[in-house]
Formats: sequence, structure tokens, C-alpha cells
Amino acid sequence: MSGPYDDCVDVTDFCVVEATTYGYRPSLGASSFFIAIFAAWMGIQFFQAMTIGCLGEVVGKLVATVLHNAKKTNGCQVMLEE
Repeated sequence: MSGPYDDCVDVTDFCVVEATTYGYRPSLGASSFFIAIFAAWMGIQFFQAMTIGCLGEVVGKLVATVLHNAKKTNGCQVMLEE
């Protein structure tokens, strides 16, 4: 299915903005603003997730060290008594 606007690569008198994918010309300023806000928010979320994950790893390694040096066989009992 071909149309009169298939060869358009830029908005001109022949290639009208209504024939583009969005049907309008997006605002560069607004797009840049929302990209920056989204990137900052994702950066914060990523940092929080990484911090929680790293703290969980540290706690897990500490528990494994305590259980390795324990003389008792029941791991839950060792963690509750120490």
C-alpha cells in the first residue's frame, strides 16, 4: 500500500506534518525535560535497589560466616542464640 507521502524524509510543502508518524511536530524542550526527569527518577530507583541488594549480600555473608564457625548443627538455633 503506497501513498503520496511514502518518500517523505522531512517536513516540506509537499510532505505535511500531518502525514508524519505523530501527526504533529513534538516539542524538543518538553521532550528533553521529560527525558531528564525520567532518567533522574530511574537513577534514584536503581541506586536504591542496588543499595538494598548489596546490604542483603553483606548480611547473608555475615550469617554464613557465623554458621560456618558454629559448633551446633541447627542454623536457626545458632542465629537466635547469638
